[in-house]
Amino acid sequence: MNRHSAHRAASRTRDSLRSLLVFVVTLAVLAGAVWGGWTIMRRGGLAALRGTLTGETNGSGDAGGNPVTVAVHGAAPQSLDIRTDASSAVEQALIGNVYETLVGRDQNNRAMPGLAASWDVSADGLTYTFRLRSGMRFSNGDVLDAQDVVRSLQRTVSDRYAGASDLTGLASVSNPDAATVTVTLLSPDAALPWRLSGRAGIVYDLDAQTDYAAAALGSGPFTVSGFSPGSSLTLERDGAYWNRDGRAASPSVTLRYYDDGAAAADAVTRGEADAATDVPAASLDALRGAGATPAQGDSTRKVLLGFNARADSIFSEVRLRQGMRYVIDRQRIIDANGAAAALGGPIPSLDPGYEDLTGLYPHDTAKAHALLDYFGYRYRLRLVYPASLGTQVGDLVAGSMRDFGYDVTVSAVDDATWREQVTERHEFDLTIFPMDASHDVTELASPDFFLGYTDSVAEGLAAAVRASADEAAYETNLRALGRRLSENAIADFLYVERPWSASRAGVTGMPLNRTDVFLPLAGLARA
Repeated sequence: MNRHSAHRAASRTRDSLRSLLVFVVTLAVLAGAVWGGWTIMRRGGLAALRGTLTGETNGSGDAGGNPVTVAVHGAAPQSLDIRTDASSAVEQALIGNVYETLVGRDQNNRAMPGLAASWDVSADGLTYTFRLRSGMRFSNGDVLDAQDVVRSLQRTVSDRYAGASDLTGLASVSNPDAATVTVTLLSPDAALPWRLSGRAGIVYDLDAQTDYAAAALGSGPFTVSGFSPGSSLTLERDGAYWNRDGRAASPSVTLRYYDDGAAAADAVTRGEADAATDVPAASLDALRGAGATPAQGDSTRKVLLGFNARADSIFSEVRLRQGMRYVIDRQRIIDANGAAAALGGPIPSLDPGYEDLTGLYPHDTAKAHALLDYFGYRYRLRLVYPASLGTQVGDLVAGSMRDFGYDVTVSAVDDATWREQVTERHEFDLTIFPMDASHDVTELASPDFFLGYTDSVAEGLAAAVRASADEAAYETNLRALGRRLSENAIADFLYVERPWSASRAGVTGMPLNRTDVFLPLAGLARA
């Protein structure tokens, strides 16, 4: 081979290597594009792509607003694992903020559209059909559809997540298509939509690898950006939240927890917090003096004076129970409390079946004498109640009875002692106790309830409540049950709590009702 032939051969070799290099680089670029496109489609499709192109990230983005700090009076979450942590603290912080539920819940404790835009129920009350919204996704970009709902409901039941007790009547759940979920029940449950607005209705991204104890992955308007167990939790706005109309008004909300309500109020007066939940009435003047605005909300936290109605107790006699209701000066208790309202019956205004029954047994010593004089005042009554309720309510209840002529011994005991002495051994005549839950009136009608009240009519009404096939029948039966229990004086319904919150000037959107268990913060803002 001559010199020119060798040069041409070398040139051809260099050209071949250059072509090969170009081919390899091109192939790599194309592979990256395909991989990126596949990932985008898997994690939210074109909606996620739009978020990438327009700068809508999972962070707070550039939507404006100012950070807000809320002083929360109550126990702080010790874990973020809402599946296994049954405390109200983690539910309060995460539902409606990080996690969303199949059915939503409004500030009046009523079911409303959530991830499901609508639903209907069959005439027999056994089949619910939920129709989902479109375009939903989790905060990591994964699409949320009917399959996620079905798997979440099934997993909640099979793995006994907190809230599984609300799904014991489930027969089957299926998704005939990506936008529809069908739930079939073993027996009617007219409260199912409301139950699905709580833990039982949380929809999880079960494809994601999540350390639930330290992180929370949901489809809500916030993500968790900081968590100090037992102390604080910071929510950060998800700038790519699927529901544009529901995006958070604040870039972040920090929840700081206080065991003492006065300390939470002080944080607001000192400017360390922008708002506070469940502050005591004694702090209201100081809050107003600092320019904050107190506001009162409603709750389902009820406080009752229960009568031992077992056969061997004097309060097995209905006229004694009714007469004692006339004896108790409930308004005096409410005024002293400062954060309470008259109740009258077992169902508060935020629950279905509510009826104003405050006129049934007003404080009236003349009517009390008409019922009680026949029995005399030879009884020495034992009032036993949990010291955690404070001494004020016990002193005022005992004071009403002593003013009327009864000899009363009062024992304020720790919670464990109260459960053993009152609920297990039934060694009491009267007891003061809280009932905090919503939709709990049927518990009082059960002959297994610790008060020992037996009434076939009330038991029949409770059965009718459980068998109600639709919301209208459910409310009607609840109302009848509530009236029966109040008329028969299973207890004296002392009050329902009406907690105070407070907000500094410029703060808007602070929730008011049932904030001990439900604190949706997307609308909270500070000017």
